[in-house]
Amino acid sequence: MDDSLLRGHTCLHCQKLNLCDELEKVFICRDLKSRHYPDHHHMRFTGLRLDDLQEGARSGCSLGKYLSSQLGEGYPEQWSPHDLKLYTDDWRFWGLIPLEKTLSSDQKLGFPMKDHYVHAPSYKGYGHPEFLSYNLTTDQEFKWSEGLSFTRKPISTDPLSDITAATIRDWKARCDTRQCQSHTICSRPIPRFLPSRLIEIVRISKGQKPCDRIPWEDIPRTIQDAILTSHKLGIGFIWVDSLCIIQDRKGSHKEIEIGQMTQVYTHAAFTIAAKRAPDAHTGFLHPRSLPSGTTVVEVRDEAGETRQCILTFQVPERDEDQNFLDTRGWTLQEYILSRRLLIIGSLTTVWSCRKEREGNCDGWSLDRKRGDPFRFEATWIWSDKTVFKNTHRLDAIAFFGTHPEYDHPRPDDRSIRLEWKYLVELYTRRNLTRPTDRILAISGLAQIFSRIRGGKYAAGLWVNDLPQALLWETSSGASCPRPSNQGPSWSWTAINRAVTCDFGNGRNVSSVDSIEYELDQPGAPFGSVKCGTLRVTGPALDLEWKCSRSTSHRKNPGGHHLKYLTADGGYINANIKFCPDAEESDSDWATVTLLAIKTHELTAGLVLRKKNDTDCSRLGFFNARLRENNPNSYCQLPMVKEWGSRTFTIV
Repeated sequence: MDDSLLRGHTCLHCQKLNLCDELEKVFICRDLKSRHYPDHHHMRFTGLRLDDLQEGARSGCSLGKYLSSQLGEGYPEQWSPHDLKLYTDDWRFWGLIPLEKTLSSDQKLGFPMKDHYVHAPSYKGYGHPEFLSYNLTTDQEFKWSEGLSFTRKPISTDPLSDITAATIRDWKARCDTRQCQSHTICSRPIPRFLPSRLIEIVRISKGQKPCDRIPWEDIPRTIQDAILTSHKLGIGFIWVDSLCIIQDRKGSHKEIEIGQMTQVYTHAAFTIAAKRAPDAHTGFLHPRSLPSGTTVVEVRDEAGETRQCILTFQVPERDEDQNFLDTRGWTLQEYILSRRLLIIGSLTTVWSCRKEREGNCDGWSLDRKRGDPFRFEATWIWSDKTVFKNTHRLDAIAFFGTHPEYDHPRPDDRSIRLEWKYLVELYTRRNLTRPTDRILAISGLAQIFSRIRGGKYAAGLWVNDLPQALLWETSSGASCPRPSNQGPSWSWTAINRAVTCDFGNGRNVSSVDSIEYELDQPGAPFGSVKCGTLRVTGPALDLEWKCSRSTSHRKNPGGHHLKYLTADGGYINANIKFCPDAEESDSDWATVTLLAIKTHELTAGLVLRKKNDTDCSRLGFFNARLRENNPNSYCQLPMVKEWGSRTFTIV
């Protein structure tokens, strides 16, 4: 094995773990009151019990610490730790207790108890606990006895070792030399662009003084590491937002500089994504450590020979590599706008370009479930017979949005619209230090979408997509107060919650008559909006609404109540789905209006409330199963064709 790779813990205690014993047929009883026969499984006994793991933990064994802390949770005092046996099904551990050890003296069962077990109490339900799943890795060719291959590099100690740096330089050179061929999608836009400010990386000889010097000791550790990375990879200049955008300058400087970030990312040699660094002072080039419980184990290959492998548990492996870059709002457009990325994480260093999104790393490829906008399969289907073969739709949009002169069929408008919808949903699940940056941190993406798609853009919505684009709804559980001046109420930028967007089937029943908005900075057309007004005409129905948070429960979070006054003077419950955009204070009954936007099996639209004599604001989103499309619906509101058309000014 390579000495630069982290091997994992080994000691006399964890060496007793046996992953190669003969398979046994075991029966697992989930519910003794059920008439269902116990589930049967084929597993291997590892030779370890809970008391073995606890003894190892006391002696400092990493495997013992991890498994005993997990399996010992909720373990009854009247049961002996020796009773819990550790089994494996070749990719998960199972903590099983013989059935007879758990029964009272007067309990009788209608089947023999031999080879029958129950789960450890820490399972907490019927599903298998995620914390017991593990991976086996090695840097040698190796196959499990069942024919399963798991050849993957273990963790490299140095995030930017000489071997890794040389491989990255080769990858960059290959990408550069093939940009007239297979790597066309990775090419820089024309004309060339230089940011307003750059930092030059130079070694100064004795007697030399720079004209405008930043003392090395004054530079935060994370930025120092970015400079060292650039220098090691042969890059002479670096752009850092916190140094190259003057944060405290008054006026439009900051917003205009932010408006140029699309060009910064697309013209850069590559973007360093320092996933290991939670802030500017931690750095990211320090040696890596192993995930909790990582252990060197012995496994038998197809030929019957025993090899050493590294066992890592999936939960700490995943959790220790997820960090703020996967959840921070500003980093989403960094990923998409950059032609090339160098992602330095806690467990692996990944380098990718628009042509090669997968496969280039110094260790195993992690199954990242959050944060990565390229994790979903979204191949541009028209690219199969061109240099854009297997290109992700987001990469195609980013390329054509910065290469308007390139003569080639573009992704169709429907695909572009779906990608914008997906990005808004992904983006709004991320966090921003300043909520007022909600519109700014996606402005670079809006800029490239505008170049390929055309049409006006206002406060996060595309005018060509109206009125359907108004059908966004909040999707997170906890409500947040409504900000006072973050955008017009009809835009998702006005609130600080995750949203989903509905571009589904249906017939539009409303129309947008006009849209007016005033930009904060005229030189930043994709930036923040001071104010915005929509005039919308469509079917409308008045209801009575009140908020009583003391009545909040699972089916009615927030305690919102809606009722309808019928023609005979009585009230009925509205029986509609209502998603308020923000947290509301307790209120008495007041009139609100349902404005239908689209109708199909469900009628979907906005809930509006009066702001003053002429204007109204958006309170939330609704959908309803009305009788015209669902004769057996519980909702007894009138059909949309009976609502009557009205015009609203929404601010």
